[in-house]
Amino acid sequence: MQKKNRSRLSGRLFFALCAASAFALSGCSGLSEFMSAGDPMAPEKGKLLMTLKASGEQQFQCTADKKGRWWKFIAPDAVLVDEKGRIIARQGPDFIFRASDGSVLSAKIVKWDTHPKSHNNLRDVLFETRAQGKKKGVLTGIRWVSRTEGAGGQPQTRCSPSQIGTTLKVPFTAVYRFYQ
Repeated sequence: MQKKNRSRLSGRLFFALCAASAFALSGCSGLSEFMSAGDPMAPEKGKLLMTLKASGEQQFQCTADKKGRWWKFIAPDAVLVDEKGRIIARQGPDFIFRASDGSVLSAKIVKWDTHPKSHNNLRDVLFETRAQGKKKGVLTGIRWVSRTEGAGGQPQTRCSPSQIGTTLKVPFTAVYRFYQ
């Protein structure tokens, strides 16, 4: 039995080494395509530049119309950090991304998950972005940003008559991928 397991292990190790060699020979673009392969919102011709983890709140306001009361989305308020926990950027009102180095992106949603896995969590979305201002930095050259793997961020109940006009902040986490 142990011999059989060692054989499987050596086969897996051989496969991993071959795969790593193939990526090394193909350069960074092959690796970024591999890393974005798990991103359902990856742009067709985008090159992955960085992946950040986000935590924050989605803000809503209790609104009423002819159809009833509902939570109207106002803005995100998220902090985006790298793998070492360093704050790289924030996302705020109007989906604007502001990096710690002063570079800024305006963003608009151009694609979203039409069949979310849960109504409790944020939908996967793809933002198309545009640089704002002349400050060069970490966000320079970013064309798209995907937000996936959202947990939380959605109101769980309808708002009540006594909540009309009030604000609700719903915590969330997500993964943001930045593409050139």
